[in-house]
Amino acid sequence: MNRFARLILVGWSLAACAAGPVAADDVRPAYLSIENNSPDRFYVTWKNPLFNGAPLPIEPVFAEGFQRISPITKIKTPDAIVRKWVLSSDSLSLEGQTIGILGLPATTSDVLFRVKFLDGGIFRSVIRPNGPEITVPLAEADTAPAESVFHRLLRRVDSARLAVLLVVAGALWALPASRKRGVIYCSIALIAGASLGYAAGRTNVATYVGVGGLPTEAKTNRILQGLLLNVYRSFSYGQYEAVYDQMAKSVSGDLLKTVYLQSRNAMTVDEEEGRAMAFVDRLDIREIDAVSKEKDGGFSVTASWDVYGSVNHWEHIHYRCNAYKARLTLMPDEKYWKITGFDLLDEKRIM
Repeated sequence: MNRFARLILVGWSLAACAAGPVAADDVRPAYLSIENNSPDRFYVTWKNPLFNGAPLPIEPVFAEGFQRISPITKIKTPDAIVRKWVLSSDSLSLEGQTIGILGLPATTSDVLFRVKFLDGGIFRSVIRPNGPEITVPLAEADTAPAESVFHRLLRRVDSARLAVLLVVAGALWALPASRKRGVIYCSIALIAGASLGYAAGRTNVATYVGVGGLPTEAKTNRILQGLLLNVYRSFSYGQYEAVYDQMAKSVSGDLLKTVYLQSRNAMTVDEEEGRAMAFVDRLDIREIDAVSKEKDGGFSVTASWDVYGSVNHWEHIHYRCNAYKARLTLMPDEKYWKITGFDLLDEKRIM
């Protein structure tokens, strides 16, 4: 079987995580996510699984310096109670903080723990009953070369470019000789041209049409996030034709035909035998590495990512997380990127 097709099938059934009616029903995990989206704001999602209609008697515990500043929103799903709120701290960051799960040692469940740092980095781990606390690690040191004095000066001039041009234009306007020679009109044209040129220069044309060099790491992250998540979620459309149309937005060429046909066969078997069904609700790109240019305007990239989702099998629902590493080839198709090549390097079940 094509390795990308196998990956997608794992995303469809997470078969490695749910291979039949086993004792996993007694260790249904909880899920705690904290996203640091601004310097002093921490957005918390706490998903507590239901047993016999009631949530587990467990709660997350944060350091004293973190204060809740929003109401708690509560959503009940068939398998869990999901609560969300916002924490604030004027002086503390998540790094180095210890977070505990009160009541966890009295259960047989684990807690899937996820942190998204302010810089976009992801930390993920599992909190277990025999160790109900976890310390968030320090962020990795920035290994980028130090910025030179010259480049700092250019950056500051760039940030005030319009102000500088306006000051120059005002000075020229104050000179009578400049008015007679039409210098002020040239200055206005210069300001407009510089602004438009700067905007055009900042636009990453390669993102849309596949030319102009390699995308940045941040842009590559967003491209893969959208493509992979769309492929995983394409199966939720149910009808074969709808699945194909949705998958074709992310995959093209021979790879699309292979993945679709093998996935369709697996879907048919699942419908007949009542196997596991998965619904992917989150995908984190953890690392982007080894980006290289390909012919015809494409590029290849080695990436690592986590997939989070709920698995429904034998009338039971479980929350799962798988980790993957692969080498992908992307090519421009009209104005969008699509996956045309795939080599799975590693896969691992986290929970």
